[in-house]
Amino acid sequence: MKKVYPNRIRELNKWKATDALTMVDIDDGMYAAENWRLPVGYACVVRAELANGKIEERAYRMHKAANKYMLNLLANGADLHLMTHESLRSTAFKDYD
Repeated sequence: MKKVYPNRIRELNKWKATDALTMVDIDDGMYAAENWRLPVGYACVVRAELANGKIEERAYRMHKAANKYMLNLLANGADLHLMTHESLRSTAFKDYD
């Protein structure tokens, strides 16, 4: 049986397209992230903003591997965003608990 992933595509298809820009700030993004659920088998998701401008995202099942990756990022001066089942943390912005 095919997995069904809930989405809002019918609602989005009803929206009227315009050329006007929609202002979105980090609070909007953090609110959306807070409403996203991490799958049960995963410990966390780490999104890194590297010094060269590249963005890298990794999902981890083991805390030890995630910790090793985050320590390496911090040692190299990258900003990181960490999402766990309980919280959303960031080195670039205030914490959103």
